[in-house]
Amino acid sequence: MKKVVLLIIILSLYLTIFATTKVDELVEKSYEYENAGNYQQALTNMFAVIHLAPSDAYYNLRMGWLYYTLYNYTDALNYYTISYDIDQNFESLEGIVTCHYMLGDWDKTIEYGKKVLNITPKSYLTLAKLGYSYYEKTDWANASHYYGKANEIYSYNISCLGYYLSSLVKNNQVKEAKLVFQKLKKLNPSNEFIKLYENQLQ
Repeated sequence: MKKVVLLIIILSLYLTIFATTKVDELVEKSYEYENAGNYQQALTNMFAVIHLAPSDAYYNLRMGWLYYTLYNYTDALNYYTISYDIDQNFESLEGIVTCHYMLGDWDKTIEYGKKVLNITPKSYLTLAKLGYSYYEKTDWANASHYYGKANEIYSYNISCLGYYLSSLVKNNQVKEAKLVFQKLKKLNPSNEFIKLYENQLQ
């Protein structure tokens, strides 16, 4: 009986070592494919890794990233969410926000974006995504608020300034809008928002 137990333990250790070695090789090869721009093959390798280690937060995070590079935001979101559920890592949280944003799910972008801001209040990309999400929801007050915060960080971003200007106008913040209008006109005179509001704010 003792010999049987010992044999089972030895076999278990052997299988564990074999699986670990196999995973390491697959991950390394996945990186090689990614560096060569072959994202699909990199993803294929990671499928095998996930099969061997389905509860690993990092491997699920990497699956999310590779799906994202292939513009498959639905599957990317799925793996980012699995990774986040395992250990609440910040990288997967950012991935969740970005996927919801790319899928046009404004409510979820806002929900998870605020979680990001609780950790990094000056995350420009998150602030801009929240601004645009509120803009799409026609919530002009919140749109102007978050675009204003984003503008404090990157004050010369043309896209951010344009939507900031538009949300201010739509929220009847005329005084603030005129200041942003003049700044945007100086930076980009032919900007679509300048043309849209020039008669109103000149």
